[in-house]
Amino acid sequence: MELHPTRMEAVQRKRLKVVLKVHGLDRQQFADLVERKLGYINQMLSGNRRVSENVVLKLCQKLPHLNPDYILKGDEEMFLEGVPLPKTKMWVSDTKVLPREYEKVLPMVQELTALVAELKARVEALEEEVRGLKEE
Repeated sequence: MELHPTRMEAVQRKRLKVVLKVHGLDRQQFADLVERKLGYINQMLSGNRRVSENVVLKLCQKLPHLNPDYILKGDEEMFLEGVPLPKTKMWVSDTKVLPREYEKVLPMVQELTALVAELKARVEALEEEVRGLKEE
């Protein structure tokens, strides 16, 4: 029986898939990481089960740089500010080495994250300038 997801549930599922792709995790690796059965994960990612907050929080325990609100609440930032991204191929001691694709994607993600922060600062400066002009 397929669930009829709300818009937020669809966003959660999509963002969870993005996180897995960015981190180079397949469904089995994800299941192992969050200590769930593959069938449970398949149901969750296919829309036959809601995205579990407990599973997302467990994932964030294993990947402490990951922002749980990116998945659960639709926040813009995938990574937490001030928490360094791993510099090695190993995320945590219990996981497998990530594929070479991760090494290609991580610099792009870091660059885009920095660019988003820069653009936010520019928007704030422009908004402040506009407020000043309106007061004149």
